[in-house]
Amino acid sequence: MTTTIPVARQGVYRFSDDLSEDTIPFTVSAPNPGEIDRENLVLRKLGVRCWGRLYHFRNYYQHGWGDGHGRTLSPRALEIFYRFIEEAAFPQGINPSLFLTDEGHLELCWDSQFGGAVQVEFTPSGAEYFIERLGSEDTVPFTEISMLAKRVLA
Repeated sequence: MTTTIPVARQGVYRFSDDLSEDTIPFTVSAPNPGEIDRENLVLRKLGVRCWGRLYHFRNYYQHGWGDGHGRTLSPRALEIFYRFIEEAAFPQGINPSLFLTDEGHLELCWDSQFGGAVQVEFTPSGAEYFIERLGSEDTVPFTEISMLAKRVLA
């Protein structure tokens, strides 16, 4: 028994004109000073899942994401997030989740070791927080981020 292999047809696969015109050339750029240290900080304190989400928020979420009204990540909110993470000492077994809000802010949430949820939203001017077990919520300026990190994790 013999079989014949079909001959490939010319032009079976080709890009439509609208796809081929919008290609972006691949480029490699050096990271900003200190960026690698910050990446390692997030990996060390929050884990791979939060690091990956932050990477996507920074690099892939453009204006209009979600339902068309989502804003890009605020650089000031990101800076305040990094300051918080530098000061935070998460206990073993605490696995925070990271979200991008429609306003372009970062929100970090976790279940407290003492019970109840904790939420911290990083905004361009500071942070808003909620500690469920205390029924406490407030806003702090960026100058008090270090104190906030200690408060929400105590």
